[in-house]
Amino acid sequence: MRPVGAFQIANVLRKQGYTVQVIDNWPHIAKNGTEIVKKVLSHFTTSDTLWIGFSSNWFRRLNNPNKDTSKSLNSANNAGTVYKSIDDILTNTYIFEDEEIQDIKETIRAKSPKCQFVLGGARAPVGRLGKRPGFIDCFIEGFADTTAVEYTKYLEGKNPFLPYVKNSDGSISLTHDHKASRFDYNHDKFSWHENDMVMQGEALPMEIARGCIFNCSFCSYPLNGRKKLDYLKDPAIILDQLEENYSKYKTTHYWFLDDTFNDSVEKLEILYNEVFSKLSFKLNFNAFMRLDLMAAHPHTVDLIAESGAGGLSFGIETLNYEANKSIGKGINRDKIVETLHHINAKMPKGSIIDSQFIIGLPYETKETARAWISEVASKDFPLDNAKIHLLAMHLFKGLDNVWTSNFEKYPEKYGYTFPNKRFPFAWVNNMGFSQKEAFDLHAEMYDQIMAKEMDGWLSYAGWLNLGLSEEEARARTLVNKFDRYHNGGKTDDQLRDEFTQDYIKRLLDLDPQ
Repeated sequence: MRPVGAFQIANVLRKQGYTVQVIDNWPHIAKNGTEIVKKVLSHFTTSDTLWIGFSSNWFRRLNNPNKDTSKSLNSANNAGTVYKSIDDILTNTYIFEDEEIQDIKETIRAKSPKCQFVLGGARAPVGRLGKRPGFIDCFIEGFADTTAVEYTKYLEGKNPFLPYVKNSDGSISLTHDHKASRFDYNHDKFSWHENDMVMQGEALPMEIARGCIFNCSFCSYPLNGRKKLDYLKDPAIILDQLEENYSKYKTTHYWFLDDTFNDSVEKLEILYNEVFSKLSFKLNFNAFMRLDLMAAHPHTVDLIAESGAGGLSFGIETLNYEANKSIGKGINRDKIVETLHHINAKMPKGSIIDSQFIIGLPYETKETARAWISEVASKDFPLDNAKIHLLAMHLFKGLDNVWTSNFEKYPEKYGYTFPNKRFPFAWVNNMGFSQKEAFDLHAEMYDQIMAKEMDGWLSYAGWLNLGLSEEEARARTLVNKFDRYHNGGKTDDQLRDEFTQDYIKRLLDLDPQ
């Protein structure tokens, strides 16, 4: 499914009269090599092009099976590789090798000599390290609804007083409005543009609220700690957007991007009464939920189901009660299981319930982690899909980075130490449980963990977008992704590659405006 950030910025800029083209599926296009990348970018570049922006949230390099990948960070001959340091591995900001970067930029600058290269998204703060000169000219940190417009006007010479940080590698960083505090999000209507090439029936992402009333210790989201309903978009606008998309594209499947969809009973009631109950079509959506709130307000399960939920995504994190309490989620193991059974009984047939889990929270030991991983990974545990990850903390980000969790700001408060000077992100928690031990435990229990890691609602919607039928997409979520490679049919990569080739063709067929 599409990430919404780049399309939101395009929507804002278009309202200011600018011409914008969003190029989606970027890592998959990049996988095809720099010649394809240059062809696509050049197609939309003119002498008037002001900047080309990259969203770093989902930046990752996809291996091309036809390309040599023998070099590594530890190799003595790694001058041309993507990763130069631990910082690069953690931030994953760069998708290309140095010579590829230079080649792409020279190609674009030949058509638009003053065109700037911009990086936004969660990894933009790495720009202030000043360690990778030559590619990115400007890093925009945080929500860019206002700063993207200000920067564009700056490049036109219409905003000479734009505040910025000058980095040591010659780039600049925009940090002054990382929460888009001057943007009227609540009353902003988002519309898909014809050049976004939305397909008929496509499952779409949608922001219906920004901000979260909670402040979980491990979470680096910058809009935490909001009051109820602060950042809920006007219900009339939400209804208008949903009906517009149905009229144009027959879209009925949505991924609602709230960080906590069920953060208050009032919000759920407003959305049902003023939006979902008034729709002219049957909605099927997924969203992030908090299980402890459903345990506290069990009647909201019916309300969520009646609103059209076809999937629920939780962050249960652990079955260790002491660990959960330490991060602000005061729900014990028995209540977790009881609530999950209640949800499964209430949700419509075919719903997909999944959760994320973290190894390494405070008060976790190797023994307690092993116990709850075994239980969560069992067939009887009432989740369709569970993803179990290691706790990650990136201390190099610094206290002034908008995307920094309380764990990263104040690790000593939670009992974390970092004794390994070679690997400054290698934590040890307050029980003496280390990241290395957590990694080893994950490796030891890998087969069990992967057996429970099925595809969730988001993957199901993604299969629909790649051209599979409802029946085929549903069937795919019932088979472990590793088993699919041995059961015949097209692999995930084959489906994605076919879609990407068609997408590239449709891009190049577009009028570059």
